[in-house]
Amino acid sequence: DTYPDIEVEQWFGLLGINESIFDALDRGVLIFHAKAEDTGRVVGFISCTCEFGDEHVKPYGCISNICVLNQYRSHGVGKLLFHELLDHLAEAAPSVAADLRISVAERNARARSWYERLGFVQVCEWE
Repeated sequence: DTYPDIEVEQWFGLLGINESIFDALDRGVLIFHAKAEDTGRVVGFISCTCEFGDEHVKPYGCISNICVLNQYRSHGVGKLLFHELLDHLAEAAPSVAADLRISVAERNARARSWYERLGFVQVCEWE
């Protein structure tokens, strides 16, 4: 078990959000969480920052984190979180949903494969 007793607010630090939830929301960060049906405990999160662009940059979304507790992986939790985010963006900000991005370390083959199954394609590699 990784972080089995962590409270909702404590997940933000794990997600790299080192500000208040209100500051993150004001900045355009979207956060969705999943709870276990049996315990009601949070078992995963997805966070995304929306960039609405300007005259030089088109709008896009950047998935910052997808985090699911080990014992809930391979049960569709991550996919559920991803599709909830995508459905929300499609309705609330279609231009952002049309260009959704994520960065994944090359050595993280399992995550890369999972993102490819969700429809992501590799655009570039970081040096």
